[in-house]
Amino acid sequence: MPVPVLLTNGDQRSALAVARSLHARGIEVLALAPDRGGYASRTRALREVVVAPRSDADPRAFLEAVRDVVRRRGIGLVVPISDEDLLALDAARGSFGDVRLAMAPSESLRLVLDKRANLDLAALHGVPVPREFRLQHRDQLPEMIAQLGWPIVLKRPGSPLDPRVPHCPIRVRVLHDRGALEAALDALPPGAPFPLFQEFVAGEAYNLVCMAIRGEVVAIHQYQSLRTWEGCGVLRRTVPADVLLEAHARRLLRALDWDGVAHVGFFSDARTGRTGYMEVNGRFWGSTQVSVDAGWDFPWWVYRWFVDGERPEVPALRGGSETVWRYGDLQSLIGYLRGGASPTPGADPGARGAIRDFVGGWFRGARSETFRWNDPGPGLLDARRMLEDASRLAARALGRPPPPKASTQPPAVTVALARTVLQRLRQAAESAPATTSDARPGTGGARAAPSPSPSPSRPAAASLAGQ
Repeated sequence: MPVPVLLTNGDQRSALAVARSLHARGIEVLALAPDRGGYASRTRALREVVVAPRSDADPRAFLEAVRDVVRRRGIGLVVPISDEDLLALDAARGSFGDVRLAMAPSESLRLVLDKRANLDLAALHGVPVPREFRLQHRDQLPEMIAQLGWPIVLKRPGSPLDPRVPHCPIRVRVLHDRGALEAALDALPPGAPFPLFQEFVAGEAYNLVCMAIRGEVVAIHQYQSLRTWEGCGVLRRTVPADVLLEAHARRLLRALDWDGVAHVGFFSDARTGRTGYMEVNGRFWGSTQVSVDAGWDFPWWVYRWFVDGERPEVPALRGGSETVWRYGDLQSLIGYLRGGASPTPGADPGARGAIRDFVGGWFRGARSETFRWNDPGPGLLDARRMLEDASRLAARALGRPPPPKASTQPPAVTVALARTVLQRLRQAAESAPATTSDARPGTGGARAAPSPSPSPSRPAAASLAGQ
């Protein structure tokens, strides 16, 4: 008999993909959410949404909410969505009785969430890792600079909620000179341990997503981010896994004795031929929906394994399947037009090229990640957010006061302003010359079979600095 499932944060896009997958299989799905303003309160895939603090805001209240829902609704499986959820649930494993937690064993999690321990394990098993310098005192700065060169990547060694790793208030920073390095060290609390220092690695990032059972990888494919926003893929395509990177991922997950899903990140520099490891994320990834749309239902496989002990039957992967997060795509474009990072990894399309790529994205056949005809609510929420953003842009362009953040403008005004923006986007796209940024690598094959070369996802420097 199916058991109800609880997701620990229903407002994440990964949780939306999990909820829809399980709901389609007849599984009752519930979720926690920090408020009622996000996807969780809009989707039909959730039977109930319980407002509760996030694990990173109040771990104790979060765990109390999880226990309450588990007890009240007879939950049989809890699915953690974030690293902080993993930490909180792992610390309280013994308090859930027979309820299953869709996560790897404690020691496996420790070796993933502790970034230093994870890099050590990868190197021990022959997985190439970036050079690291373990700073003990400031007198070693000249030695570190000589070994790593500029720029230097500063990363915190794990979650600030993990008592097993040194706390660092800086999540990630790329330092370009001695002054920036000294300023970053000055910002650390008195007596705080030094963070991770790594060499800066140029090149492209590669994302492999996996399902493992007791260390054996039973399903693995790669996805390519054609456009990104703040390091997150917003337009993604499934591609076959690279032979070398797949071998590294399998070896590492075997060493971890991994159970469940995992996202494994690598980098590769086409100019030097250098390939290396970045990190493992031991939870569902933000682009889970692209895997489900391509025929690989990771959420269902997780349910069957952790609840019924059944290994997945892995069908052929639909290579080249594309999924797009429209709202994230718009934010990426807006950020770029304001001087931010390029939305296209490894290329700088220019303003007209970026606008043309965004408009053309509506006609390339990619499935919307949040809008589905049988569950339109999350997509309509994104559409409202996009209209509000378009209204503010149009108001600024027309010299009018921007509308308030909440959608309180009369509909006619919002639609008129949005129409103005779309008109300008269309005119710019039609007048823009063709650029090489339109070229996209092709994919072939129906299964996630080995590929002779990796498919770029996003700049490795951004990923190396923390995903």
